[in-house]
Amino acid sequence: MTTDPLLAVDGLTVQYPGPDGDVTLVDHVTFDLAKGSALGLVGESGSGKTMTLRAILGLLPPRMSVSGSVRLDGYELVGRPERALGRLRGRRIALVPQDPMAALNPIRHIGSQLAEGCRLHLHLSKSDAKARVLEYLHRVGLPEAEQVMHRYPHQLSGGMRQRVMIAMALLAEPDIVLCDEPTTALDVTIQAQILRLLQSVCADVGAALIFVSHDLAVIRQICQDVVVMYAGRIAETGPVSSVFADPRHGYTASLLRSLPDVDVPEAPRAIPGEPPDPRHPPSGCRFHPRCAYRVDACPDLKFELAVIGPGRRSACIHAVTGLPEPDEPTGAEAFAAEEPAGPDLPPDPPDVLGPLAPEAMHR
Repeated sequence: MTTDPLLAVDGLTVQYPGPDGDVTLVDHVTFDLAKGSALGLVGESGSGKTMTLRAILGLLPPRMSVSGSVRLDGYELVGRPERALGRLRGRRIALVPQDPMAALNPIRHIGSQLAEGCRLHLHLSKSDAKARVLEYLHRVGLPEAEQVMHRYPHQLSGGMRQRVMIAMALLAEPDIVLCDEPTTALDVTIQAQILRLLQSVCADVGAALIFVSHDLAVIRQICQDVVVMYAGRIAETGPVSSVFADPRHGYTASLLRSLPDVDVPEAPRAIPGEPPDPRHPPSGCRFHPRCAYRVDACPDLKFELAVIGPGRRSACIHAVTGLPEPDEPTGAEAFAAEEPAGPDLPPDPPDVLGPLAPEAMHR
């Protein structure tokens, strides 16, 4: 007997109009999220992780087009009007953003911002909303919660602001919490505390978790399953334990080789080069210009996720047989020998996303 996923993302594609035609930023992304589970989206900056989250929430700029399917308990979200999505944000799906200072309103007290979500989604009275805010501020480990309620965001430390955002996300006990690199700007001690807090509080309220990060160590700590993204596409997906122990895509293996490991004497190797310009992606496997495992067929490879085991898929030519020993030399020296530097490199793509407006999750 199979259980339907809580969230089913199927063929999700995000495009924006460019001077030479539509530019694809997220390309047929497909994954499922089970109730109470934790899924990691991992990849370098520009791989499409944040874009995927915002497409799920319906928080992309109007000029962007979204196709494919996003179903929450069977309810289709793609194409729904803003009013219908607004009723779900915060109540069924909540967001913990990367930068709480940008997400919190700088001219309103913390308590009033949190209470607004309670009154909007849970229809609580003013006194009941205040009591619930106090409960969740204590729950996320903020001392002197009463005083915190009367402070402005700039009067709190980065770790305290992130705890406030976690409390805000969980106030209505949503089914899904989306975390967009919420620990990136924190030091490692506070980061560990925030990760433990997320796991604990999400387990308490029964919320599933999608955690976006470029840090595989964080994904290993907090998630059961992982989706590895590169240049808007899924490179590999499966259980964290099996994907990290036996990667079946050159990009996943390169990410793992770039991590420092005290048990491995070999120094970590940076991935050579840069992710491609989405306006001019390479043919075939988009990672092949940087890949130490590439073969002659890679530029002509048709993009397709091959099933290689229970819950595991990979879009690499070596997916079924396993990755061979990488061709030498690898690393930045090989890339520098093959790719021109300086003005011949493509320009940075434009910033098509922009910041989220404060309180966007409660509209």
